[in-house]
Amino acid sequence: MTQNTLKTIIDAELEIAQMLKAERKRASAWLEQIKQATEQEVLQEIDRLADLTDRGKAAAREGAEKRAGEIIREATSLVERFETINEEDLQGVVWKYLRCILPGTEHDRSNVQN
Repeated sequence: MTQNTLKTIIDAELEIAQMLKAERKRASAWLEQIKQATEQEVLQEIDRLADLTDRGKAAAREGAEKRAGEIIREATSLVERFETINEEDLQGVVWKYLRCILPGTEHDRSNVQN
């Protein structure tokens, strides 16, 4: 090989090495951009999900408060109804159910034979 050919080969190798170095640098910069963009998207998604969670909690709280109000209104209505029952009617209801469970009443051991 002549000196000139060897120099051409070495110059080509140096040029290739510089091109590889420049390409690595561009790839690294591109990857850094992608990384930053991805991180930004992730942070935005986290914020969006946190907002959805907060809104979901608020809706659940509102629904629970509404249902609790309904339960309280129903209970208050029942209390008011029970407060208006006179003692005679109340005794009738109690005796009706006691006859079913007290021994010696008409419903006692209806399915049992001696």
